Amino acid sequence: MVLRALQTVVEAQGGVSKIAKQVDMDPQLLSKVLSNEDTPLIDALGIVLKVLGYQLSIKPLESENPNLETDTVQAAHVAESPTATE
Repeated sequence: MVLRALQTVVEAQGGVSKIAKQVDMDPQLLSKVLSNEDTPLIDALGIVLKVLGYQLSIKPLESENPNLETDTVQAAHVAESPTATE
């Protein structure tokens, strides 16, 4: 579904040939990337975002305790604890 959305964006921005030229890529390769479900989605998304003037970035969550495993275990203990009203 996301891959289809990327294809729609590419067409709306002028098509594969125009987009490929903007990212200095062979149009056939770009077409293959956008139509092949074996291509990592992150690669296809990165190409389309670049043309649109955006970039994908990953940053840590702003949390006092970024350790998901610890948070999950603590949440499980809270869920298992009797409530104050019992």
